[in-house]
Amino acid sequence: MTTRQHIAAGVALIGVLCAEYAPLLTAGFVYEDRNWFIGCAVPHASIWNWHGRRLALASWCWQAAHTPSPLAFHLFDFGLHVTAMALLGAVIWALTQSDVATWIAVSVWALHPIHVEAVSYLSSRSELMAAVGILAACLAALQRQWGGVGIAAALALWSKE
Repeated sequence: MTTRQHIAAGVALIGVLCAEYAPLLTAGFVYEDRNWFIGCAVPHASIWNWHGRRLALASWCWQAAHTPSPLAFHLFDFGLHVTAMALLGAVIWALTQSDVATWIAVSVWALHPIHVEAVSYLSSRSELMAAVGILAACLAALQRQWGGVGIAAALALWSKE
């Protein structure tokens, strides 16, 4: 495939993702999302006193203070999903050098229904952040960028319990 064809395929896939996640544009917070805001609002709550999800909690608290609308949260999580999709594509390409394998893997991963929860629920942001970190670490390892591996893996671990 040419570069232009790769770009067109990527834009088409992101277009399909936008259609899949369009209902989130009008969705509010769901299920337990408001509980995370309570954790951000407690004056003595420190992100370093929490058992896990430190990086995710820091992102929730920062976003709650600066852009507290549900749409902003959903768009941020959607951006994390697209970032993970792109990183997965880079890892698969580095391993296989195959356009077909890369696009099949990325499409299946990006469009699989199991990821709807991670994009829809604020409490599942940690899943997306961990995926981005681990995929970035894998890509850095394939490029023998060992410092990048450590940083990305640490970010992934700080995103989860």
